[in-house]
Amino acid sequence: MPEESYSFSKSHFMRIDVDEIKGRKTPIFRIAEITTLGELGEIKWHTPWRAFCFFPEGSCVFDSGCLAKIVEWVRAANEQYKSARRNESI
Repeated sequence: MPEESYSFSKSHFMRIDVDEIKGRKTPIFRIAEITTLGELGEIKWHTPWRAFCFFPEGSCVFDSGCLAKIVEWVRAANEQYKSARRNESI
């Protein structure tokens, strides 16, 4: 699936980068803190749940605002993936 098929709203404290890996069916979305670019976690496909899920890094701490933004991004990844899959089957 091409990188440009995913679009996410902006955050004041975090950034999301799309990592397309050759041979992988779905991208990995890397979440980083904006000022230090320290990695906070990844949104990636979790096969047992058949959905994108958030995998936090080690001992990262998130407040409710950051968690809400991550939830928004996970939902967007799942919705956009499912929409693209529906369009492929047409």
